[in-house]
Amino acid sequence: MIRHIVMFKMKEGLTGSGKEEAIQRLKLAVDAMETHVPEVKFLQTGVNFNPRPQAFDLVLVSDFLSEEDLDIYRDHPQHQLVMDVIKEVVEKVHVVDYYI
Repeated sequence: MIRHIVMFKMKEGLTGSGKEEAIQRLKLAVDAMETHVPEVKFLQTGVNFNPRPQAFDLVLVSDFLSEEDLDIYRDHPQHQLVMDVIKEVVEKVHVVDYYI
């Protein structure tokens, strides 16, 4: 089994309600992958409450049976829709994939 963790930091220019709206927009897009991508075995998102400047804004934790399933997920049209949102609102992304 593979665990896929992604942390998202919103663009610097997004503040206040604009930042919150961007976070929620991205969260909804990411959450939709659980029902649209059969290779996703577990998916959870969380919105950060830590105000420290180095903290990221949103995290995705998801599980896949194999690296092949993770590759299918990455190429899935629903994931490509999420990538479009990421390009609009996200400044930094950190990713970790590991075996569990």
